[in-house]
Amino acid sequence: MNIPDSIAKGNLGHSLSLYQGHLDKNSPPWKGNLCSIPSFYSGWLYTSLVAGGKVIKLSNLCGLYKLGKDFQDLREGLTEKDTRSTIIARCIKVKENMESILFDKIIPLVAVKKWAKDIFDYIENNVTGIEGQHSRASIKWHEPLKIDFIWELKNYIERYEAALSEELSQVPAYVVTKKGNLSTESLVEGASNGYCKRTIDLIDEFIRFEIDEAGRCLAFGLFTACGFHILRSVEVAIKGYIVAAKGSLPKNRNWGEYIVQLEDIGASSNLIDNIIILKTKRNPLMHPQDKLEEEEGISLFNICNSAMDELIKDVINKGLDDKFEKALAMLPSA
Repeated sequence: MNIPDSIAKGNLGHSLSLYQGHLDKNSPPWKGNLCSIPSFYSGWLYTSLVAGGKVIKLSNLCGLYKLGKDFQDLREGLTEKDTRSTIIARCIKVKENMESILFDKIIPLVAVKKWAKDIFDYIENNVTGIEGQHSRASIKWHEPLKIDFIWELKNYIERYEAALSEELSQVPAYVVTKKGNLSTESLVEGASNGYCKRTIDLIDEFIRFEIDEAGRCLAFGLFTACGFHILRSVEVAIKGYIVAAKGSLPKNRNWGEYIVQLEDIGASSNLIDNIIILKTKRNPLMHPQDKLEEEEGISLFNICNSAMDELIKDVINKGLDDKFEKALAMLPSA
């Protein structure tokens, strides 16, 4: 599979270097050291696993860093000089991290959950939950840890780390780089939410869907697909405006004819200028041999945003709000 340059695939297994407390500030995250992303990189990490009904899920790498640090703190405290009272706080932190693995709070994992459950249960049965099993007076909180306990817990941790490293190295995780001055999070979560309120209030679900799909395509480097979706959103809005103003669509349904119809309606010069620009960008895009590069995709996305805003402003100024909404409901989605 060819991955667009704007999306860099990373090996999350490298994040286990954080167990030794290493954050390599000089190693670019797109070369695999993804644990440096939260502090030193403006991209967003996404996994392509299905979780919670979403095919793409935003992941919080800081959770992996905290998990590694808490394990390191616990391991360093597992000596014959330590007692249950000195390690209980660290054990509680590790239990919380195991819950984050078991319930997919960081990233969705599968194989490692068995070892996470084993560690959770062992700590619960031997440290954090023993008050429920014995009287408080009988618990030897301040006696040195037994060598068998130290060996067994370290053994659990080593098995868990090996399983986690193996699984993280196979997680399909990608860093999504920023596109122009557009927010990656906004593009992925729903670009239509960035439109002005009057526009959001008047456009229908189909137009919003096309805008949102265009935003996701732009974020993930599918620039030609972004162009198709964002132009479809504007075209449907143009049709809605024409039907609202004239009662029906023209016989010839192409952008040249739409411009003639808009001029006949008395649409604003700003709107017509935008549509003329979009027509010149749209026509080459209909040829299979043509494609959009990143800069062209960003430019087209922004011009369509401007055109949509001008169109809705025109609709409102002409008092066609209700007719526009009804027209959109009547239009076929194709």
